[in-house]
Amino acid sequence: MFLSNLHRHFLLLILIVPIFQACSGIPANSNSNTPIASEIKSEFPFSTKEPETYQGDFVVTIGTTEEHFFRARKGDSSRIDLFEGSDISSTQIVTDKIYNIDPARKIYTEESIASGALNSVPVFDATNGFFAGKEYTAFEETGHDGSITRYRVKNTDTSKGEILVSVDKASGLMVRQEFIASMVEGSEPAPNLIFEIRNLKLDVDEDIFRLPAGLRKVGKSEFRTPTPKADK
Repeated sequence: MFLSNLHRHFLLLILIVPIFQACSGIPANSNSNTPIASEIKSEFPFSTKEPETYQGDFVVTIGTTEEHFFRARKGDSSRIDLFEGSDISSTQIVTDKIYNIDPARKIYTEESIASGALNSVPVFDATNGFFAGKEYTAFEETGHDGSITRYRVKNTDTSKGEILVSVDKASGLMVRQEFIASMVEGSEPAPNLIFEIRNLKLDVDEDIFRLPAGLRKVGKSEFRTPTPKADK
């Protein structure tokens, strides 16, 4: 169950972003409505690495549809909570071992890992890619809201759509990316995509990486989602 949920979430996170970048072309007359750049930065105005210690809720919004997962990291320890609605559907904790948890059934599995296995966990690629913003080249500062500074990404490929990013100056991290879909005459407007981290904290309690009480250890075969029986 956990792996299937991981694939569903991370295919969304990893694949949808470059698709929006490639497909949301800016209309030819859009430049006339673009404000004059107050500041263009060719260097990244934020850290391009996933923090060694942090926690937060990663949220992807496409139109009116929202998906999210919780991520915590402290050195080589990691935790991921996947959600169905407001409920945690599955949890993975990586410490001395990899623990996959089914909170509804109160069961878990464990497996041994090699040193540095955090980098092999699928969520690492998704979250690290979020912070890196590797497709971006230069930035136009567009405004401030408290500790948040907003930028418009300046792409070398002008056929790509508009991308807005928000940077938390207190932490030095990018906390929001918004991909603006352009209007194409004669077709339905594509939904905008927002990828952000909410409730960001740079201090993580060690207890978050402990197994919850009341769980029963099972084998992988029992951990799998039971196949519903056909009605007789």
